[in-house]
Amino acid sequence: MRQHSRYRITTNTRRDSWAQGMQSREPLLVVMAFAAGMMIILASQNIKWHAKNAENAKPAFPKEALTEAELMRWVVKPGQSVPEIVRPPLGSNVSIEGYQSSEMELTWLTGNIAKGTLCDHARKPAITAKAQTWVEYSSQRGVWAPAQRPAAKPTPQQTKVLSHFIVQGHPEPIEPLHGVARHPFGVETCAKNATGYSTSLMDITYLVIHNDCGRQQRPQPKPKPRVLLFDMGASTGFYQIPDGVPATVQHGNGGGPSVPLFYRLYKDRCLEPDAIFCWELNKLVSSSDWWDDAGPEIRHKVRFFEVPVLEGELHEALAGARNRNSFLQMLKMVAKPDDFVVVKLDIDTPAIEQTIIATLTQRPDLAALIDELFFEYHFHFDGLNFGWGSLPESISVDAALATMHRLRELGIRAHFWI
Repeated sequence: MRQHSRYRITTNTRRDSWAQGMQSREPLLVVMAFAAGMMIILASQNIKWHAKNAENAKPAFPKEALTEAELMRWVVKPGQSVPEIVRPPLGSNVSIEGYQSSEMELTWLTGNIAKGTLCDHARKPAITAKAQTWVEYSSQRGVWAPAQRPAAKPTPQQTKVLSHFIVQGHPEPIEPLHGVARHPFGVETCAKNATGYSTSLMDITYLVIHNDCGRQQRPQPKPKPRVLLFDMGASTGFYQIPDGVPATVQHGNGGGPSVPLFYRLYKDRCLEPDAIFCWELNKLVSSSDWWDDAGPEIRHKVRFFEVPVLEGELHEALAGARNRNSFLQMLKMVAKPDDFVVVKLDIDTPAIEQTIIATLTQRPDLAALIDELFFEYHFHFDGLNFGWGSLPESISVDAALATMHRLRELGIRAHFWI
């Protein structure tokens, strides 16, 4: 009995003590419960806020530049023809006096190549013969890899098939515009040369890039200009390139990192880049690998933006409406008329690419800031798939050729890129 009474007394004492403790802690527990509830509410609101802003953060692709009227703006009208020589608009502030299309190029600028006839035209014996003469010039070592020497001069036959810019009364060659929009023999199912030869889709020895070597031997020698390189689509940076820049470029394969390739191409032409601006939203490698073996001598020149290039709708880009992600507005802020400016546009987003290109075709003041442009024009290629996916037929080879011709008319050495 005593044991039992003692147990009861002990139990009541503990219960009373616990009750007193709860009473003393009750305010603290209420506060803790309230705080926990608020944290749950705030967390829920925070999730909703981030979800909403993530949705808002998705760039709305522009539409105006992809309308058929805009795409076909520069296509020759039925019954008209493209002049052999076109002049830049008055007040465009470019150094060229004109652009001269080769005879072969003019056969592509008729405005009626689309709708399944592209490869038929590319396979014509006269076209393949002239294309072969063109690449025999562009791919020779003295032109493709000049090693800081002036480019080899074309033969009279090669001169006839090449197009030219007229600068101070002298012709400067450039590859003719061609509907394959890459190496003329790079699409085996579309066109081969007269001997049945074809090459890789990534072969870029069809390009005739401006060579500035020998400027000291000119009647009025000039020092090297400041060279700016803008690369929109620098997916792998300097990945797996020893010392960041290849020692030589003997074989024209554009399948590797683009920044080191362009650095070498222009260094070989006495135009080593002084500043490089790179954009890539979706790197294919880690940040460390993107920079890889590029040293301070290269890195101090490079600005890398891991954000999308955005210009807004075409009317906004034309008006220069502020956009924090605008390439065109950065170009205007950074580039000077005396600079040599190289632009590569390859972000695999036609809506944005076409907005940039359409703006340049209608803004000679912006076009005058660019000397050389490489553009992978995504168009409906007779139904063939270059990895671009499905594209509307209004983005046609006619639109591509006419737009690139317009850029050349404005003084830009515009090249089809891979």
